[in-house]
Amino acid sequence: MTALALAACQQTPEARLYQTQEEMLGQIKVDGFERVQISTFDKAAQGIYVGAPVDDVQSRVSGGGVTLGPAQYGTFWTGREALYTGKGKAPDGTECTVYVERLRAGERPDTTWGLSGRRADEVAAGKQQILIISATCGGA
Repeated sequence: MTALALAACQQTPEARLYQTQEEMLGQIKVDGFERVQISTFDKAAQGIYVGAPVDDVQSRVSGGGVTLGPAQYGTFWTGREALYTGKGKAPDGTECTVYVERLRAGERPDTTWGLSGRRADEVAAGKQQILIISATCGGA
């Protein structure tokens, strides 16, 4: 057994779930946007994407077999707008739910998202837009 295979066997179920969710987000691209971060939190993985402001976000999201429809729920976070909810598949075939949100114009990005001061200023000024794409997989 290889070291990688052995390490995978020794992962906790929670660690495997986080890895699956991060791999799901790793497949997702947003045309015209740069992914600046993938992280895990509260049983989900979250990707931060930055690009020029656009209205038609849905047609720009691809990868992971993602299909998106209108958001089914609002957002828990102030300063965000829920855009879409959808389904996709992680590389291992695990079914995932995908949520797409947008930081509202004029809002300051979270400091943990790793943006430079200049880029954060551009977001706050409406020159750049942030999309927050989250994934929960396997019934998480």
